[in-house]
Amino acid sequence: MLNSLNQQGELEEWTAKVVEHVEDAFPVSAHDNRGIWMSYLAHARQLLERQKVEEDVKTNLAAKVGCSLELLCQYYEAETMYRRALAGQEKVLGRDHLYTLTTVNNLAVTFRNQGR
Repeated sequence: MLNSLNQQGELEEWTAKVVEHVEDAFPVSAHDNRGIWMSYLAHARQLLERQKVEEDVKTNLAAKVGCSLELLCQYYEAETMYRRALAGQEKVLGRDHLYTLTTVNNLAVTFRNQGR
C-alpha cells in the first residue's frame, strides 16, 4: 500500500490523514482503558517515525503515546515522546499554554521515575 501511494504521489497526504485519525481515536491513557490504547500504540509509534508528516501534526499523538509508555513503565521511551510533544507545543501553543505545561509536568514525572 505504501509503495502504491508513493508511486501515485499520495503518500504524504494519506499519511497525514492517518496520523490525524489515529490521534483522534487514541484515547487518553489510563489503566481502565488499556485495551483500547494498547491496540493503537504500535500503529501510533510507527506513524510518529514517518519523516514526511509535519511535526505539529504529530504533537498531540506524541503526548498520548508518551502517557501510554509511561503507564507501561517504559520511561526512556516516554521521555522521547514527551520531548517531541513539548517541542511542538512550545512552537504552536507557546510556553505558557495548559497543554504545554501539562507535558512539562509529565516529563518531570518521567524524570522522577527514572531516578533523575
